[in-house]
Amino acid sequence: MDKVARRIALCGLLFIAVCTTVPSNAQTYQRAIENYRAVLAGTKKLGDLSADEQREVYAVARALSRRAPANQSSECRSAWDAANSARDELSDRAKRLMRCADDSDLQDDCDTELRRARSAQDDFSSAVSEVQSNCRN
Repeated sequence: MDKVARRIALCGLLFIAVCTTVPSNAQTYQRAIENYRAVLAGTKKLGDLSADEQREVYAVARALSRRAPANQSSECRSAWDAANSARDELSDRAKRLMRCADDSDLQDDCDTELRRARSAQDDFSSAVSEVQSNCRN
């Protein structure tokens, strides 16, 4: 089994969890994997795929990028998991800050959400540093 196929097989469950916008039936899953492989191999161009197929390929790529390489140490995998959690928290805080700004009646200056977003960014930055320190090839 080649490296890409192995990584795809390992993240099957993660793919289904990440693909909330994509129907998680077997046919769609198989199509996503096939298109992902074809784009990587250069036999298909991402721009030639339908919008749904592009979303599926991006979902596969996201699922793969969120897993630490299997050949890494437990410290690396732990740092990778922590960084993914910090990334999710930062994304959530950034969305909350944007909603506050969008919904503002000019009575709330969104300082609380900004502080929380800055804190989440600091945590994410630290987590990325841990990945860089613990995940050497």
